[in-house]
Amino acid sequence: MHRAVCTTSVLGVDPAMAAAADSGYRRLLPCAGAATEEPEEEEQQLPNVSLSSRPTCKARLFELYGMNVVGVESMTGRFELTGLTGVGVFGAVYKAWDNCCGTVVAVKRLSGRGRRGRHGGGGDEPYSLVHTGVRDLAREAMSLYACRGKRGVAHLRPNGAYAEVSGSCDSFLVMDYAGGFNLKDLMKRRRKEPGGGRPFSENEVRRIMRRLLVGVNAIVEAGLLHRDIRPENVVVDDGTEDLKQKPTAAATTGKKKAQSKKRKMKYTICDLGMSVPAVDSPGYSPDGVLTSIYNAPEILLGSGQYDSRVDTWGLGCIMAELLDGPGEPRFDGETNLAIMGSVLRVIGAEGVKSWPGLKRLADEPQALVRGFRDSSRLREKFPGAREARVARRPALSQAGFDVLSGLLEGNPEKRLTAIAALHMPWFEGSGGLRRVIGSCAGTSF
Repeated sequence: MHRAVCTTSVLGVDPAMAAAADSGYRRLLPCAGAATEEPEEEEQQLPNVSLSSRPTCKARLFELYGMNVVGVESMTGRFELTGLTGVGVFGAVYKAWDNCCGTVVAVKRLSGRGRRGRHGGGGDEPYSLVHTGVRDLAREAMSLYACRGKRGVAHLRPNGAYAEVSGSCDSFLVMDYAGGFNLKDLMKRRRKEPGGGRPFSENEVRRIMRRLLVGVNAIVEAGLLHRDIRPENVVVDDGTEDLKQKPTAAATTGKKKAQSKKRKMKYTICDLGMSVPAVDSPGYSPDGVLTSIYNAPEILLGSGQYDSRVDTWGLGCIMAELLDGPGEPRFDGETNLAIMGSVLRVIGAEGVKSWPGLKRLADEPQALVRGFRDSSRLREKFPGAREARVARRPALSQAGFDVLSGLLEGNPEKRLTAIAALHMPWFEGSGGLRRVIGSCAGTSF
């Protein structure tokens, strides 16, 4: 299932952008102000990595409900791309140097020309990209703009959205640089280290989960649902890079090790390409979300009635993956119902059966759920201290299991929200919890 795209030409506000705003962004973002042109810059070809073919039309500026979208041509000479940091279904992310601001940034490229590269033929991308358009740019740019200033979420830089006015070429988002690899990469690296097995201790998992819960709560406060929480969409900063120094090959391994000891890992939620504004009476289209092993049961079963707890389910999947063996997802399957079967074999069907929304679904998903036993095997998969000693496996404390089981609750109405999870005993006294959730004081959960 792919997102709808639009390649309508834009002068002023594009109709596709207006449609996206009408679906909920209008109430999230301030009214559009006066547009201002960026100063013209000397044109030159970007080194190292091409931003695609040269734009054929002059740079133009148009309003996007409180933020500016700048013509792609104005990027020429400003950003020097220094390497590819990640590739997803809808875009590739590059590390780049901003000549105007003198800092390292991240540039996300949305492909406006369909599939290319290794699997699609032609182009310069290492993997195929799905065709995207102005509507896709609008969705992610406005979501990032709504999250401006929030902790744990990617930050769009001022005038950080660039689009070709014809709507048929690539578009770009320029964000603060948050790291050169993602959480999935970190899991794989750690698994290959001597000792292997389960390289993340419970304390490490607690630190990672605290940061991710803060990020999801920030998205909730911005009035959005992310809908694509997974390890690949968590960027990791290991503290080894100087963002004010133009990237070169001169950095030494010794210097990186010295820096990493002085700075803790930072985890930032990115890729809001499938995000939508949260609404009071939800009725989201099931076609708006890709099939994923990190999807919540209500999405896997085809319901459009859900809220921000679809994102905390994704965090529960990440927590289980960290504890159970990095790089080894807890659930699997090729279709939504196959993944749902994998879920029910672990968490049991009791929670999903108690969910009132199950009765409103089609017969096939209802029959699937009723065919599984009620009891959960989650504690068996993540044993306590006594059971772990017998099985010679790492133990998960009761407080940690309470968070895990609360996030992987089959009934979405009983599942933990991000702020509720942060208030669980597992996080008490774990280094600055008051500071982390201080801005949430008085929040009802």
